Amino acid sequence: MCVQSDREAACWRTYLQSGSRYAYKYKDIEEQVIRLAVKSAYQSKYILGQKWGKMSFMPEEILKSMNISLQYTDTDWITNLGEYDPCKKTVTLYRNNIARYEDYLLQNNKQKITLKSVCLYHELYHVLEDVCIGDTRKNIRNYLGKTILWKSKVLPFASEIAAHTFAMLVCDLSELPINLVMK
Repeated sequence: MCVQSDREAACWRTYLQSGSRYAYKYKDIEEQVIRLAVKSAYQSKYILGQKWGKMSFMPEEILKSMNISLQYTDTDWITNLGEYDPCKKTVTLYRNNIARYEDYLLQNNKQKITLKSVCLYHELYHVLEDVCIGDTRKNIRNYLGKTILWKSKVLPFASEIAAHTFAMLVCDLSELPINLVMK
């Protein structure tokens, strides 16, 4: 494991344990799931650099090269910032929701990256899951074995943990994207 991944795993551990519903009896299992999800994000960043090189800084172009269409919607009733639909091969970004958090991100981020880019990289991770690396939850389940994972409350969120960490790594953010929009 990379030394830096300990920082991301600690971020996730703190985030998940901040609510009372995340006080677990099986913390060692949760720790393994978090570490493997973070490791998947690091591996995906490496794949991104190897496969797309300089283009890795242009998420729209990467999606286009993978025949994934990009849509923008102004819907207010959806709370997500974006989503990937593997059946339609489409990434949808919700402009109104992104606009709500854009100013905060620009004020509190050294790289001045847009929230749209962060969302695109987050969704790009889900595309990579679909096309290259496989479902994060299934990969972790296969690695750790199914017998102990029925106790895991984190496993259902492993893909999101990895996607947020991936966006944080690629965009060089100081904290997890979910923390930036939850403040």
